[in-house]
Amino acid sequence: MRACPLMVFLCLLSAGRTQKFSALTFLRVDQDKECNIECGGAPRKSLCASDGRTFASRCEFLRAKCRDPQLEVIRGPCKETSRCVAEKKYTEQQAKKQVFVPVCNPDGTYSEVQCHSYTGYCWCVTPNGRPISGSAVANKKPRCQGSRQDKPTTKEPRKPDEAVIEVDPQPVTEDDDIASQYPTLWKEQERSRQNRTRTSPSSCDQEHQSAVEEKRLHNNDAVFVPDCAHGGLYKPVQCHPSTGYCWCV
Repeated sequence: MRACPLMVFLCLLSAGRTQKFSALTFLRVDQDKECNIECGGAPRKSLCASDGRTFASRCEFLRAKCRDPQLEVIRGPCKETSRCVAEKKYTEQQAKKQVFVPVCNPDGTYSEVQCHSYTGYCWCVTPNGRPISGSAVANKKPRCQGSRQDKPTTKEPRKPDEAVIEVDPQPVTEDDDIASQYPTLWKEQERSRQNRTRTSPSSCDQEHQSAVEEKRLHNNDAVFVPDCAHGGLYKPVQCHPSTGYCWCV
């Protein structure tokens, strides 16, 4: 009968070591409800994943794969890495998913449809990569019919008495450069400017309230909500939480 307390102590000690091992080797990232699988009673068998993390059971691996479908099992044990190194590698991989990567045609021009995998938005662009106003849609590809500025226009012959006005082409502005590098960000800026012009005179507080209501009604985190200062003015720096981009206004 004296062996019972000893057996209980050894079991508790073993469980404590197992929990400590799991905490050090498995970075828990179960924030989504649909991926929050309970793995308490799952058989314990260590698995090495393609991102360098070690999972204490197949259940824990499947739980992580639910959040990252590209995760795969690697044969053999993982190389020894600290929790900090594993977390750094994982967050770097997640950060890459938030960066917009344009799709190019074989001739080097921009593909007619561009998509941001992190936000789920797709939009139409010109061959030079300029987003076409009003073409952005969520979770599907838009129907693109080209931009007016890209379609060749036929000039009607001028009458002899008509005056000819020569207009120098406008140089590339900073906004054009932003549009080519960050089309999703440009879309948000352009929409914000259009809203301010359309409802003039307007204030940041009014746009803020409208954006909050739209975000609540449609449950859409991609809606940009401006940051306001006192007196209905816009703060000089605005940020979009879902994309991580910030810009000056």
